[in-house]
Amino acid sequence: MITQEFLKERVTYSHKTGLFKWKKSKYSRAVEGEVAGRPTTAGHVQLSIEGKRYAAHRLVYLYVYGKMPNKTLVVDHINGNKQDNRLSNLRVVSHAQNLQNSKRSKANSSGYKGVTFEKNIGKWRAYITKNYKTTKLGFFDTKEEAYQARLAKEEEYKWLSGCETL
Repeated sequence: MITQEFLKERVTYSHKTGLFKWKKSKYSRAVEGEVAGRPTTAGHVQLSIEGKRYAAHRLVYLYVYGKMPNKTLVVDHINGNKQDNRLSNLRVVSHAQNLQNSKRSKANSSGYKGVTFEKNIGKWRAYITKNYKTTKLGFFDTKEEAYQARLAKEEEYKWLSGCETL
């Protein structure tokens, strides 16, 4: 397991830019001052240190706090940009809370997260999921009304309560 001390020997981290940069090392081909890491196919930045790959957003937590987040928690990108590893854009949340921050599905045709069109009755349905339980919020004449119902329920749940911002 990588330690904070070991990480800080190999890279520097900027809270403002969210970038890691290589330090000079006789054990690595990395160029001193060069940005460390590259995007994965999933979009996250990944660093390879001593032959092991690490997600940059998890390394930020280690770099700043001296330990990796608990295995039951994830480091979430608040703005949804998986390459934005600024400390102010990261928070530690449960997996369920992280899912609430997900973008709307590409298959979504309404343009709103949590709103679908029910062809058989000709109405828009609003729904929301919390702790893996989906709650149907009703049927509406317009997709905008359905979305407003979803937003009201989201506010009621206060999704962000209990989140620890880094």
